Amino acid sequence: MVSIYELELEMWKAFLVDLLRDLGVALYYISIVVLTVYAIWYYSSILGFFAFKLRSTDSGWGSGERRRSYPRVAIVVPVYNDYEVINTLQKNLEIDYPDYVIVVVDDSTDSELSETISNLALRSGGRLIYVRRSDRKGLKAGALNTALQILERYSPEYIMILDADFELPRDMLKKYVETAIETGADIVQGHQRHSKGSNTLFGILYRAGQAGAIIFMAGREVDEMFPIFTGSCALIRYELFKEVLFREGSLSEDLRWTIDLLKTKKRLRYFATHRLYADGSVPKTQKAFIRQQIRWSFGTLKEFMSTFLDVVLDRDISFSNKLGYVLHGLFYTQSIFVYIATLVPPALSMLLGVNLGLVWPLGVYVWLIGIESLVIAGCVIEGYGVGNAFVVAGNALLFIYYTAFIHMYGTLKALVSKSFEWRVTSKRGGYERLYKD
Repeated sequence: MVSIYELELEMWKAFLVDLLRDLGVALYYISIVVLTVYAIWYYSSILGFFAFKLRSTDSGWGSGERRRSYPRVAIVVPVYNDYEVINTLQKNLEIDYPDYVIVVVDDSTDSELSETISNLALRSGGRLIYVRRSDRKGLKAGALNTALQILERYSPEYIMILDADFELPRDMLKKYVETAIETGADIVQGHQRHSKGSNTLFGILYRAGQAGAIIFMAGREVDEMFPIFTGSCALIRYELFKEVLFREGSLSEDLRWTIDLLKTKKRLRYFATHRLYADGSVPKTQKAFIRQQIRWSFGTLKEFMSTFLDVVLDRDISFSNKLGYVLHGLFYTQSIFVYIATLVPPALSMLLGVNLGLVWPLGVYVWLIGIESLVIAGCVIEGYGVGNAFVVAGNALLFIYYTAFIHMYGTLKALVSKSFEWRVTSKRGGYERLYKD
């Protein structure tokens, strides 16, 4: 005879099984909805790029007759123990542009690196302005603000922001300025082309992924869905910084500046293109890559959570910009949903006998194909041959899940932690031996 205790136990077991089943199925379908929304965003951006952006960039902007005069440009380079800057500063001092200065704001703790940069400035004939900071106040945002304050006496019309590892081809600054003038853009966002150190499988994948990113940015501009300044390789009208400075202490100072500018200016003339670029470096090690990706995912979600109500309640910001803002702010949460969508259905099938059929793989593939399409499109604009494109396509799936796992950690860390230690990303290049991971 079955006791009342055993009957109650069986009832509770049945209740928990049903609860887990319903919860698992609900989580799966929520994940598929989220991933499908992002997939549509990817497809729309790719379509916008190839159908409109690529066609318009072939029409001749920035490639006509050279101007008789060019406005003054200041190139701002924040540095913190980033040794590749030695090489890039030497290259950027050779730029073919009549009226520009380079401002380096140095927060480095390595005295030899600081001395090397200072000596370059002394030999530059005033072209390179060296500023040494000892307290690193405000992190990168603080360094950028320091440079902007110094530049008040130089009255530049445009500011070119470059990370320490990026170098401009000799004639590229002219092309940036010509494009800004011809399009009337307040911000011209170029391609962060990671060409240095991209001769390995990881380097090829990383470079293709970053090329996909500029396609995504250009497509977002076409759709007017919160196009942002992405931290480097951008030419920005100097007067914008008189309205909005960088938010000091932010790990995603580029995103925060874009948000603050959008709230202040409302209508921003923005132009993104793969035709304009600077050559940067691939992360030196997987440890450096992991730290970089965690910082991006942590910082993005933190800034989103701190600005959400201000943006969505602002009646002067368009719906498309608000939608793009939300999708961007939650961008790295995709990592959580893709693992739920991939792992929950097999778990339900093995543990509870729930079979989702073809819905399961198709739901994940819609998103994965969107990501893969961006990466393959990146291969196209980087001029990869068919062989390299096949290598990228074949390995991108593993790379996507590997990167998503890192992003998931950074996202969850942003939800439970208040702070994150910023460290320089060690890079490949002529000075990679000097980086300490």
